[in-house]
Amino acid sequence: MPTATREGQLQRNDGTRIHYRVLGARGPWMLLCNGVTTTHDFWDGAVQRWPDRRLIQWDYPGHGTSSPAATPPSAHLPALSEICVDLLDTLEVEQASVVGFSMGSQVALLAGLEHPHRFDAVVSLLGPAGGLFDTALWGVGGRTAAALLERLPGRSVHLLHGALNLAARSPATYAAGRLLGLFGPETSKSDLHKVTTHLSRVDAPTVREMLLSAGALDLRPRLASLQPPLLIITGERDSFAPASTVGRPMKRHAPQAELIVLREGTHGSLFGHADLIAASIDRFLENTRSTGSGPV
Repeated sequence: MPTATREGQLQRNDGTRIHYRVLGARGPWMLLCNGVTTTHDFWDGAVQRWPDRRLIQWDYPGHGTSSPAATPPSAHLPALSEICVDLLDTLEVEQASVVGFSMGSQVALLAGLEHPHRFDAVVSLLGPAGGLFDTALWGVGGRTAAALLERLPGRSVHLLHGALNLAARSPATYAAGRLLGLFGPETSKSDLHKVTTHLSRVDAPTVREMLLSAGALDLRPRLASLQPPLLIITGERDSFAPASTVGRPMKRHAPQAELIVLREGTHGSLFGHADLIAASIDRFLENTRSTGSGPV
């Protein structure tokens, strides 16, 4: 596992502090964007397969060791995409590839659309370009969650967070996640423990703002104009961002993109399918550089 060569914080104008770290001392730059409620350890399986890349990992507001969002706009996805550029500026990186997992797919896509000359490639990994809740858990589950978040009184979000923490610690959580298709046998109970442990530490009001912003953001009409080369990695068995309703339709909106379908892929594939995912991203980025097909 590569060790961090640099760690630091950047501060937004409203006082929100973003923690970041750099792994690796040589090679092309890659910026990793997490899923909502996750932190850098979700990437551990893939990171160790990228010894020849310099990786930038960062925590969203209200996640990991970043501060809660000081104002609601700092939790919204346009701000997260701007933070991607701020990180490159802080580290004096002219251009990087950006990889987004789950909701991070929306962040990465928006960064590539708004700042095409700062990103030489975009990878959407098991995540949507349309509204986050539109297709999650067969659409019905996602839209129900969105309606609950929209109508929940402000202070009640802490009660909901507490209830989710209790449920996450239940011995039945692993079996329920498997049953719902959130993850498959490639995800171990110790992997799930990493996720649930971090879930207990997130700032609930920040996460609520983030989720509502992600639910309202639909980038699909803009995908055809994306300048950096795009790789879409989607899971056939992913109940959060299914290949049938997310990955393949995204390819239709972005005919220039490359599509990889993980036949056994679930939303937990960064754990058990890290070899395949890392190799697929490597191959795509090397092909992109050899053909010079980045933004001009």
